Amino acid sequence: MLGKAELKLDDGDIIPLQFGMWSKARFFELFKDLEKPTIPDKDATPDELLRFELINGRFAIMVAAMIIASGAENARVNSGNMTPVQLHEAMNWIDLAGGIKSKQVQDAIGINDFFSLGEQKEATPPKKQKSAGRKSKGSQ
Repeated sequence: MLGKAELKLDDGDIIPLQFGMWSKARFFELFKDLEKPTIPDKDATPDELLRFELINGRFAIMVAAMIIASGAENARVNSGNMTPVQLHEAMNWIDLAGGIKSKQVQDAIGINDFFSLGEQKEATPPKKQKSAGRKSKGSQ
Protein backbone atom coordinates (compact mmCIF):
# COMPACT_ATOMS: atom_id res chain seq x y z
CA MET A 1 0.00 0.00 0.00
CA LEU A 2 1.28 3.44 -0.91
CA GLY A 3 1.01 5.97 1.93
CA LYS A 4 0.37 9.49 0.69
CA ALA A 5 0.79 12.84 2.39
CA GLU A 6 1.71 16.37 1.48
CA LEU A 7 3.51 19.25 3.07
CA LYS A 8 1.79 22.63 2.75
CA LEU A 9 4.53 25.23 2.84
CA ASP A 10 4.33 28.81 4.14
CA ASP A 11 5.05 30.09 0.61
CA GLY A 12 1.97 28.30 -0.81
CA ASP A 13 3.79 25.38 -2.40
CA ILE A 14 2.53 21.87 -1.78
CA ILE A 15 5.04 19.01 -1.69
CA PRO A 16 3.46 15.62 -2.42
CA LEU A 17 4.89 12.65 -0.53
CA GLN A 18 4.44 8.97 -1.33
CA PHE A 19 5.72 6.23 0.95
CA GLY A 20 6.04 2.63 -0.13
CA MET A 21 8.68 0.05 -0.98
CA TRP A 22 10.64 2.36 -3.29
CA SER A 23 10.79 5.21 -0.76
CA LYS A 24 11.88 2.80 1.98
CA ALA A 25 14.65 1.43 -0.21
CA ARG A 26 15.71 4.99 -1.07
CA PHE A 27 15.69 5.95 2.63
CA PHE A 28 18.00 3.06 3.52
CA GLU A 29 20.29 4.01 0.64
CA LEU A 30 20.59 7.53 2.09
CA PHE A 31 20.81 6.21 5.67
CA LYS A 32 23.74 3.83 5.15
CA ASP A 33 26.37 6.57 5.29
CA LEU A 34 24.90 8.49 8.22
CA GLU A 35 27.02 8.48 11.38
CA LYS A 36 25.00 6.62 14.03
CA PRO A 37 25.22 7.73 17.65
CA THR A 38 26.75 5.29 20.10
CA ILE A 39 25.81 5.57 23.75
CA PRO A 40 28.83 6.62 25.81
CA ASP A 41 29.90 4.42 28.70
CA LYS A 42 29.33 5.39 32.34
CA ASP A 43 32.83 6.92 32.64
CA ALA A 44 32.43 9.21 29.63
CA THR A 45 34.08 12.61 29.79
CA PRO A 46 32.01 15.79 29.38
CA ASP A 47 33.46 16.13 25.86
CA GLU A 48 32.32 12.59 24.97
CA LEU A 49 28.83 13.30 26.35
CA LEU A 50 28.60 16.56 24.38
CA ARG A 51 29.73 14.77 21.21
CA PHE A 52 27.03 12.14 21.79
CA GLU A 53 24.35 14.81 22.25
CA LEU A 54 25.46 16.62 19.09
CA ILE A 55 25.59 13.44 17.00
CA ASN A 56 22.26 12.26 18.42
CA GLY A 57 20.58 15.58 17.57
CA ARG A 58 22.10 15.63 14.08
CA PHE A 59 21.02 12.02 13.62
CA ALA A 60 17.36 12.80 14.42
CA ILE A 61 17.34 15.79 12.07
CA MET A 62 18.97 13.84 9.25
CA VAL A 63 16.58 10.89 9.63
CA ALA A 64 13.57 13.23 9.43
CA ALA A 65 15.02 14.92 6.33
CA MET A 66 15.77 11.54 4.72
CA ILE A 67 12.20 10.33 5.29
CA ILE A 68 10.75 13.50 3.73
CA ALA A 69 13.29 13.41 0.87
CA SER A 70 12.58 9.76 0.04
CA GLY A 71 8.80 10.32 0.12
CA ALA A 72 9.06 13.41 -2.09
CA GLU A 73 11.44 11.68 -4.49
CA ASN A 74 9.06 8.71 -4.76
CA ALA A 75 6.22 11.10 -5.63
CA ARG A 76 8.46 12.75 -8.26
CA VAL A 77 9.46 9.44 -9.82
CA ASN A 78 5.83 8.27 -9.91
CA SER A 79 4.89 11.47 -11.76
CA GLY A 80 7.68 10.95 -14.31
CA ASN A 81 10.18 13.43 -12.84
CA MET A 82 13.47 11.63 -12.22
CA THR A 83 15.18 14.58 -10.48
CA PRO A 84 16.54 13.45 -7.08
CA VAL A 85 15.48 15.35 -3.97
CA GLN A 86 18.43 16.89 -2.15
CA LEU A 87 18.51 16.76 1.65
CA HIS A 88 18.81 20.55 1.86
CA GLU A 89 15.52 20.79 -0.12
CA ALA A 90 13.81 18.45 2.33
CA MET A 91 15.15 20.43 5.30
CA ASN A 92 13.90 23.69 3.78
CA TRP A 93 10.47 22.12 3.21
CA ILE A 94 10.37 20.99 6.85
CA ASP A 95 11.18 24.56 7.95
CA LEU A 96 8.55 26.03 5.61
CA ALA A 97 5.96 23.49 6.79
CA GLY A 98 6.17 24.68 10.40
CA GLY A 99 9.31 22.91 11.59
CA ILE A 100 10.14 19.40 12.63
CA LYS A 101 7.64 19.42 15.50
CA SER A 102 4.68 20.67 13.43
CA LYS A 103 1.73 18.31 13.16
CA GLN A 104 1.90 17.99 9.39
CA VAL A 105 5.63 17.14 9.43
CA GLN A 106 5.18 14.66 12.29
CA ASP A 107 2.21 13.08 10.49
CA ALA A 108 4.22 12.83 7.24
CA ILE A 109 7.20 11.28 9.02
CA GLY A 110 5.00 8.75 10.80
CA ILE A 111 2.77 7.80 7.86
CA ASN A 112 2.44 4.16 6.93
CA ASP A 113 4.64 2.96 9.83
CA PHE A 114 7.72 3.91 7.85
CA PHE A 115 10.18 1.89 9.91
CA SER A 116 8.04 -1.26 10.23
CA LEU A 117 9.72 -2.76 7.16
CA GLY A 118 12.94 -3.23 9.10
CA GLU A 119 11.27 -5.13 11.94
CA GLN A 120 11.61 -8.86 11.61
CA LYS A 121 8.74 -10.69 13.26
CA GLU A 122 9.20 -14.32 14.05
CA ALA A 123 6.85 -16.56 12.20
CA THR A 124 4.53 -18.48 14.47
CA PRO A 125 4.65 -22.19 13.67
CA PRO A 126 1.28 -23.66 12.72
CA LYS A 127 -0.53 -25.47 15.50
CA LYS A 128 -0.64 -29.22 15.15
CA GLN A 129 -4.08 -30.52 14.30
CA LYS A 130 -5.39 -33.30 16.54
CA SER A 131 -6.89 -36.21 14.67
CA ALA A 132 -10.37 -37.07 15.87
CA GLY A 133 -10.52 -40.58 17.35
CA ARG A 134 -6.93 -41.56 16.46
CA LYS A 135 -3.93 -41.75 18.75
CA SER A 136 -0.39 -41.16 17.61
CA LYS A 137 2.16 -43.95 18.02
CA GLY A 138 3.88 -42.25 20.98
CA SER A 139 0.68 -41.86 23.06
CA GLN A 140 -0.62 -45.46 23.01
